[in-house]
Amino acid sequence: MRYELFAAAVVLALAGSAAAQPTDNNAESIVVQSPTPVTARQFVHGIALAPASPGTLARWGRSICPGVAGARAEVAQAIIDRVARRANAVGVTTGAPGCTPNLLIVLTSDSDRFAQGVGAQRREALLSPPGIESSTLGDAAFTTFISTPRPVRWWHVAQTTMADGEVLADTRSSSATGAGAAAASVSAMSGAMTPSAGEGVGSVNSTRADGTRLRASTRQDLNYVLVIVDTQRASGATVNALGDYVAFVSLAQVNPSVNTASYPSILNLFNEQRSGPRPTEMTTWDLAYLDGLYHANRSARSGAQQEDEIARRMTSPRS
Repeated sequence: MRYELFAAAVVLALAGSAAAQPTDNNAESIVVQSPTPVTARQFVHGIALAPASPGTLARWGRSICPGVAGARAEVAQAIIDRVARRANAVGVTTGAPGCTPNLLIVLTSDSDRFAQGVGAQRREALLSPPGIESSTLGDAAFTTFISTPRPVRWWHVAQTTMADGEVLADTRSSSATGAGAAAASVSAMSGAMTPSAGEGVGSVNSTRADGTRLRASTRQDLNYVLVIVDTQRASGATVNALGDYVAFVSLAQVNPSVNTASYPSILNLFNEQRSGPRPTEMTTWDLAYLDGLYHANRSARSGAQQEDEIARRMTSPRS
C-alpha cells in the first residue's frame, strides 16, 4: 500500500460530502508591532516543537507537492496557491500539476471520525514508516493528534539525511529503498504521498564524520505532512486565512498546544483567547519566523541552537 493509495481513498471517502466550506467574510485590519529580541525568543520557543530525538527542527528540502481532498475545486486551489506562495517565499518550490503530493490537506465535516480512522489504519506507518530513517513526535503525541478535537490538526514525518541531503535508508529492511519504501507502507487512505527525496537509494548507509560542536553530520528533512481541517470548527475563517494557517503548520513543526494570544500570529485564527479580530493572513512575525527557520543551520547540534538563530534573524534588519 502506497502513500498515493492512501490519498486516493481519502478522496473517495470525502467525495460528495456536503461539508461546510470556509467563508470570505471581511475582517478588521490588525496593526502588528515588530518583535524585540526578548519577545522573538519567547515566540520561537513557544511554537517550535522538535522530536526529543534527534532534537532538531525539520523543514522541507527542495520541493513540496500539496494536495487537497474534501473541498470544492476553487477552495482546494485557493489553499494550494496559498501554501505554494508561502513555500516559494522561503525557497521551497512546489511540484508541477500532477505531481505526487507529500503534503495532504483533508477537509472534512467530521474530523474526529476521520482522525480515528487514520489512527486505526495507519498508526504504525505514520509513527515509523519503513524505508527511511524517520523521526516523529512519538506515540503519545500521535494519540493526542488523533483524539484531540481541533479546527486544524497536523502530523509531521521527518527523515534523517546526511548534512548534504543524502538520504539514509532504513536498516530494518534490506529491501528498503529510501523514501520509496516509506511510501509503500502508508497508503490506502490518502494516495498521493510518495516523497521524491531518496528514490532509488540502496539499503547500505554511508556515514561521513563531518560533525562538529556547532554542526552535526545529519539533518532533518520533512518527508510527509498530514493536515486535517474540520470544516465545522473552522467555519467563519476566510479561505485565505485558512490557507495561510495551513501553510504555516505545514512548513514548520509547530506545537499544537501553544497559546499565541500574546503575539500577533496567524496561529490565533482559532484562538478564542486572542484579543482583537481574527487574523486574515500571516503576520510579519509569522513570515519572519519562517524566514528564520529556513535560514537556520539545518545540521545544528540542537534545537536550541536553531531557535536562537531564528529569533536573531526575526529581529535583524534585512534589505
